Amino acid sequence: MQQFNILMVDDSPNILLALQRSLREENYHFVTCNSANEAIALCEQQTFDLIICDQFMPGISGIELLQFLKIKAPDMIRILLTGYNDIEVAKDAVNKCAIYKYFSKPWDDFELKLAVRYALTHRIGNDSEVVKPE
Repeated sequence: MQQFNILMVDDSPNILLALQRSLREENYHFVTCNSANEAIALCEQQTFDLIICDQFMPGISGIELLQFLKIKAPDMIRILLTGYNDIEVAKDAVNKCAIYKYFSKPWDDFELKLAVRYALTHRIGNDSEVVKPE
């Protein structure tokens, strides 16, 4: 079974821990960082299959980061998290960043696991191996 590299970006260490807890039973390798600038530097050094990114961070926003990564790493699956339900942010994320999924905080662990699993399975083109998380 392939191990996927997931980049998690949020300025809150507690959110990063909660994301890792949500996905801990899966066979993923996690890399976390606290800023968009740090995420960009990491993406210069290694390849990630999927990114889960907060929208509102100091400096570069999640939308700006995901726009950059859409060009820099077009095969990376992009998921946006936000603490604010704002339709304009959601539209920007879809239209400018081609995100796979949009989650509001707090997210549902089951829905997050399922979305990540479907996204990664689709990425490798093998829908027959999707198993719903417990």
